[in-house]
Amino acid sequence: MGVFSIGSLAQAELRKFSNSDGSKHFEAELIRYLPEQKIVQVRRDSGKLSRFKLSHLSDDDQKYILKRAPLLRVAKDLKLSASPVIGKKEVVNASTSKTTTTPKSYRVTLENTSGLNLEDLKVDYELHWVRDNGTGRRGEEKQVARGSALVSHVMARKEMSFNTDAVKIQYKEPFGGSG
Repeated sequence: MGVFSIGSLAQAELRKFSNSDGSKHFEAELIRYLPEQKIVQVRRDSGKLSRFKLSHLSDDDQKYILKRAPLLRVAKDLKLSASPVIGKKEVVNASTSKTTTTPKSYRVTLENTSGLNLEDLKVDYELHWVRDNGTGRRGEEKQVARGSALVSHVMARKEMSFNTDAVKIQYKEPFGGSG
């Protein structure tokens, strides 16, 4: 299982917003701006989504949102997909056991469906591999890899792909059986 995010697009930063007269404040993350309706959507630190008119916010907050509007618009046009890549198994036999090591990674594809070229994207990833260790229960072994990839550009209406670093999954199996 993998968790991926686009660092430069996600920009998950909490900001202290103020209403238009400065009498009320709240912290939230800017999620979306709909320029046609002049509607802002934010996610509060509780996770609750809120929508309201841009004019309900302070001048500084309006400038902040309008500066980020093009990036928010493009973020919805960037599609991310990932598929597992399983490398060649290596088997080592010892006198009492056999150890199998299999490298596993992901092939990540970014598809830019917008008409704009995207540059300098940072893709952060976290990979979790869980395997049955012979007991029949999942979750006995867990290996995690974290990393990031810098993508210099994704052309308008094009795709680009890269592989994550591999996690080496090891499985040790004892020789012999019960008589």
